[in-house]
Amino acid sequence: MRFLPRPYQSRAIDSIRQNWRAEIKRIVLVAPTGSGKTMMAGEVIEGAVNKGNAVLFLAHRKELIEQCSKTLDEIGVDHGVIKSGHYRRRPALPVQVASIQTLVSKRKCR
Repeated sequence: MRFLPRPYQSRAIDSIRQNWRAEIKRIVLVAPTGSGKTMMAGEVIEGAVNKGNAVLFLAHRKELIEQCSKTLDEIGVDHGVIKSGHYRRRPALPVQVASIQTLVSKRKCR
């Protein structure tokens, strides 16, 4: 099923892309619960991958890791998940969905 953004989602996605073109690198999307932030992120991730960029999606809760992974599956973006014991560990892929806690614990081990 192809994601068809609502007008406010299209504006948010366009705004993110405009900021990147203006070389603004630290962008935060703030939207209410249920507004489709994960779908918007998926759309941005898909666009970045189509341009040959690598993407790291970070979340602090396992539910958000799974939600993002499912969304990427729905829109056809191949990805790996960086999370202890996760079945989808595929570090060679350009798109990774990661638990902040896992990344922090891996960094401490170095």
